[in-house]
Amino acid sequence: MRSQVFAQLLLQWYGSNARDLPWRREPNPYYIWLSEIILQQTQVKQGLPYFNRFIKRFPRLQDLAESSEQEVLKQWQGLGYYSRARNLHRAARYLCAEHQGHLPQNYNQLLQVPGIGPYTAGAIASMAFGLPEVAVDGNVQRVLARLLGIDQPVNRPAGLKRVQEAAQNLLYRADPGRYNQALMEFGALHCKPQLPLCASCPFAEYCVANRSHRVQQLPLKIKNIKQRTRYWHVLPVKNAAGAYYLRRRAAGDVMEGLYELFTLESPGATLKAPHAADLLAQLRPYRCVQQQVHKLSHQTLQVFVYRLTKTLPRLKGYRAYSTKQLKALPVSGLMAKIIKDLQI
Repeated sequence: MRSQVFAQLLLQWYGSNARDLPWRREPNPYYIWLSEIILQQTQVKQGLPYFNRFIKRFPRLQDLAESSEQEVLKQWQGLGYYSRARNLHRAARYLCAEHQGHLPQNYNQLLQVPGIGPYTAGAIASMAFGLPEVAVDGNVQRVLARLLGIDQPVNRPAGLKRVQEAAQNLLYRADPGRYNQALMEFGALHCKPQLPLCASCPFAEYCVANRSHRVQQLPLKIKNIKQRTRYWHVLPVKNAAGAYYLRRRAAGDVMEGLYELFTLESPGATLKAPHAADLLAQLRPYRCVQQQVHKLSHQTLQVFVYRLTKTLPRLKGYRAYSTKQLKALPVSGLMAKIIKDLQI
């Protein structure tokens, strides 16, 4: 399919179907960058309230850089994949230190910014600065794999290379920013993973997958992620004044930098923690009142929540927070639900 024909049909579709989104109304590089980071692993419907929250709290890139990591994580709370928020904060400080608080108008320099990879660099370069760079996300992979009948796994180097080459060949260099947004939007709204709207597709006659009845088979992906199951036991311990003990999770593990109630990890569903046996003896009696399953990309958390009546004057490694102070702390969506369920 000729690139000019493809771009013309795509942009006609986009003109009639594009969603009204704040970073499209005002092509501010900061807004575009922020939206791209938020929308990684997140649908627009879920991410939009977070974008609006961030813009209200941090209206300028400099405001984001001058904030604390704790403030950023609090605004991010509930969105998941918290490394995005930490990288966003580090990137803002890097940009203020190295680029006078502005995103560089250069693809290779964008790749030096923490948290910005090839897709995000291409999206910012094209949408914010009009540079002829491709932006290949999951939506674009799906559209091109179906359109061109790419039968190699798109999450492996050979398949990804073919998709990248196709994206380069089809790129509309006269208006790369609008074109890239149109292509991603088409994948999100029309050429969907399930139940794509093939009957009204402007590319139906050109689409290899449609002609060969392989729409549901493409794109191909190889799944090889081994899931790990972990068992967490959450015991909301407090002191005599009614303040709850919390700590920040250490670096290198899930939910890094977020606060949690007293939590023990055991090899199984039974609460057994030899290293904390004396402490558990002090807290008895306690009873399990809730069990949750929390699925992450590479692991599943089996979470058991307890009620207890004993208090402690201190808890090593933890600090006591009043219920009012607790509300200002950044916690994971999992911990926020536990706190809400326990009416803390």
